[in-house]
Amino acid sequence: GKVEAFLQRMSQNETDADEAEPEGLEQEVGQLREEFCKAEADLIEARKRVREVEKDARRKAASEYQEDLDKARLEVRVLTSQLANYQQEATRQDCALHELEEEMERLQARSLEAEQQLRRERAERAVVEDSMKRREMAE
Repeated sequence: GKVEAFLQRMSQNETDADEAEPEGLEQEVGQLREEFCKAEADLIEARKRVREVEKDARRKAASEYQEDLDKARLEVRVLTSQLANYQQEATRQDCALHELEEEMERLQARSLEAEQQLRRERAERAVVEDSMKRREMAE
């Protein structure tokens, strides 16, 4: 806005320059130079502010990115820990299952032994009963 106003005054002053007095013209040119220098300084300050705003925006974006990255890393750690716990539990349950299977095999073996023992005892009893019946018949 200031630069455009300055340029308009410059073009207006060029048309007025033919009609103006030399002293007034020098004063006008001095004033225009001052305004130009001030407009130039304002432009430099505005560019500095733009750069600062851009830096702040980049810092903020980087900070938000870092926060998101930190959250994602934390989530990965939590999930990794949960997975390790699940694997530990699965291993523990697998061991328990294996122990139960071994115990079941031992019980089945004892049951088979008990059945065989029972058959032997029945067979022995049958032999004894048979021989007792024969003695009774013989007497």
